[in-house]
Amino acid sequence: MKTRFHLVAGSVMVLAALLSGASAADVAWTGASDTDWSNGANWDGGAAPAAGDAVTIPANAANMPVLSASTPALASVEVRGSVTFRNWETRLQAGTVTVAGGGVLTCEGPFTTSEMSNRVWVVCTDFTLASGAMIDVNEKGWGSSALGRTSFGPGAGEWDGGGGAHGGFGASGHVSGSAPRGCNGATYGSFSEPTDPGSSGHVHANRSGSKPVGNGGGAVRIDAAGLATLDGTISANGKMATDGFGAGSGGSVLVVAGRIAGNGGVVTANGGSAYYNPAFGGAGGGGRIALRYDPQLQSADALSGMTISAAPGAKWFNQVQRKRNYGNELYDADVGTVYFTDGTFLKFLGAGLTGQLRFGAGTLPLSLPAVEMASGWVRFADEGVSVSVAGDLSVTGNETRFEMGGGNFDAAASRYTFPVRRSGSVPWSLAVGGNLSVSGGAWFQVFPASTNGTAAKTGGTVAVTGDFSVSASDAENECVSSAFLACDPTGGAAVLVSARDIAIGEGARVSADMRGFAVGKGPGPGRSGDGNTVKQPNADAMRGAGHGGAGHKPTVHQGVSYGGTYDDPVRPQSPGSGGSYTGDTIVPLSGGGVVHLVASRAMSVSGSVSADALPSATAGSYARFACGAGGTVLLECKTFSMGASGSVSAAGGGIAMLSANFYNGGCGGGGRIAVWTGDPFVEGETPEKAVSTVEKPQDWAGTFSAVGGVFADSNGAFRKYDKENGWQTTSARGEATVRGEDGTIRFVVVETAKPTVLCFR
Repeated sequence: MKTRFHLVAGSVMVLAALLSGASAADVAWTGASDTDWSNGANWDGGAAPAAGDAVTIPANAANMPVLSASTPALASVEVRGSVTFRNWETRLQAGTVTVAGGGVLTCEGPFTTSEMSNRVWVVCTDFTLASGAMIDVNEKGWGSSALGRTSFGPGAGEWDGGGGAHGGFGASGHVSGSAPRGCNGATYGSFSEPTDPGSSGHVHANRSGSKPVGNGGGAVRIDAAGLATLDGTISANGKMATDGFGAGSGGSVLVVAGRIAGNGGVVTANGGSAYYNPAFGGAGGGGRIALRYDPQLQSADALSGMTISAAPGAKWFNQVQRKRNYGNELYDADVGTVYFTDGTFLKFLGAGLTGQLRFGAGTLPLSLPAVEMASGWVRFADEGVSVSVAGDLSVTGNETRFEMGGGNFDAAASRYTFPVRRSGSVPWSLAVGGNLSVSGGAWFQVFPASTNGTAAKTGGTVAVTGDFSVSASDAENECVSSAFLACDPTGGAAVLVSARDIAIGEGARVSADMRGFAVGKGPGPGRSGDGNTVKQPNADAMRGAGHGGAGHKPTVHQGVSYGGTYDDPVRPQSPGSGGSYTGDTIVPLSGGGVVHLVASRAMSVSGSVSADALPSATAGSYARFACGAGGTVLLECKTFSMGASGSVSAAGGGIAMLSANFYNGGCGGGGRIAVWTGDPFVEGETPEKAVSTVEKPQDWAGTFSAVGGVFADSNGAFRKYDKENGWQTTSARGEATVRGEDGTIRFVVVETAKPTVLCFR
């Protein structure tokens, strides 16, 4: 931080030195000849501005100026019309720069070369962006070739119709044999000092048109040694794409100042939206924003009603824009990054803040008052971040997300699974002094740290002093109130959630579905075969992943036990293992994750609690993949109750064929479920004799399932095999032989002996 301020201060010292010996003149732009800033014929004095001049760009000039090279050190610049920047190193340099209401700073673009061509860059002492003024570099980043056949930028869409990436990944587009779902494009750039433009989306090979791909957002840099007043709008958004093409990612906004003030100002680097209709067209990922200032000078009182957003583009299905939390994450682009020097700007949490939040050194831990998030998508993304909320934490609304961890996107591990967001190796923590509630279709999501290869199973903790509840979904917009609990995809570390009482309401969910071990990872991974010929049950071909139950036809191959079982059925703690594939596939093949909930008093489940692998992976004329295994659900409480609509599951992955033929494909084994009631279990202190397993109580009206995955053809028939009749079909799931083994379900009661109290008279 100090280095940056020294650089800015150095620039202003140069300006001051030049101004001290200059005879200032008032110079106004006329645009009488053309748009060239350096052409003296376009200025009222007959000469371009010199060092020390006071410059005005009026709103009614014949032409508006294009600045192609850095200005000398001017005394002041007031922009009432517009200034367009050309070339990457061009700087507007002055003691004070004011963009008045109606004024605009912009740059040329988009550009299609590998080099970054244009941006808006201002170096000054004080900068003012008045209400109604704009810095507009929307769609001014990387574009595409003349017919949209080639995408440009480090995060350009990689798959048919995929969105561009930048601070967040883009959404996948076309669902084909060459396109994995869930993520698209590689993230790039610096979160603390972003300067890169956004990248373009990707065309679909079977579509035609003239430049239909979404361009990335442009780049803005403001260096102000004194005060930067942001009452207007700075926007570096990616372009929306139509006709099934990929949208552009958000660009970058970097503001470095001694202090920042803002009243109703808007700073955005949002990704572009895209149509998925019903295939193709992925939204662009969010860009990057950094607001850097001297924390000794900065005051929260100078900030009011600001919006700061690096949101991804919206997802459209069949020409209808859906709410942010519609459906699931498979078609999401990711939120970009927002960096602050300290926690001052957290005053906009829940009202006008969206991004992966990053903070300067020395900011952590973060202490917040009661938080009511009614809008926005925030992720506390710094490694080992510690957040404490003194009162209640309420996350509500179908456009609202609150997340912990996940500051690093792992593109390689994300192939054939949900997007993998890693949290480093230092566990994070969230402590809520009151209640934590998720409602109205909101999402609460957590990503644990890897625990650095140690035996520790917990990579993040959510500790609620009061109650934890997930309830009141938005059925009209198909937005389910959700708590998503991810695992580290290679080490298996999970998140522990504890509270006084825990309630999962009807229609709500707590889910670790497909958030377990990644493809090929875990103690019982799946194994793929050649995928070209019909396989008999004893052939050494596809093997589904295992966990509580073995994957379909487990075997030992080259010293590795594919599809085998592991973990403690009474007290399980591991995710399900990931599947495998040969060639390309489009289905998520990771195992189910871990749901570990601990209530010191009561727990009630009327919604769903699940750690499933993908229950029905759709395959074409032949399947060339092995499915993931079910994960773990471990519920601990004093008393447990379950409504008729309640469900707890850890199912293995299955296969649904688009034809009636059976070819290669391995089904995953079921996971493990355990419900502990009675006295609290204390690792290493609860005696073994105090723990007993029982039958499911009759008053628990809901369902428990740890079934293995099955194969079903296009007619809904299951497959069975015997030596006399060969392959047969059956409508009874229990008769299927092409299936993973069922996992385990245990109901456990802890009753520790109470000390005897003797009374003497």
